[in-house]
Amino acid sequence: MGGDLPSASRGEGFSDTIPLAASLAQRLGWTPDIFWAATPADLRLALGPAPAAPALDTATLARLMQENPDAKPER
Repeated sequence: MGGDLPSASRGEGFSDTIPLAASLAQRLGWTPDIFWAATPADLRLALGPAPAAPALDTATLARLMQENPDAKPER
C-alpha cells in the first residue's frame, strides 16, 4: 500500500489526500473522528506489519558500491 500514497515530491497537495484518507478510514472501519485523532503509530498498528524488504546479497551490494562510490572529501 505504501507505493499508493501521495508524495509531496510529486507535487500533490493536501486536497489530493482527502479521498485516500476517506478510503483508508472506511477500510479500517474508523469514523472520521477516530481517523483524524489517530497518530502515525496508530495507523501503522492498524495496517499491520510492512512487508519485509528482500535480502541484499553480496553481489548486489558490490555492484551498488561500484555504481555509487563515496565522495572523496575535498582538502
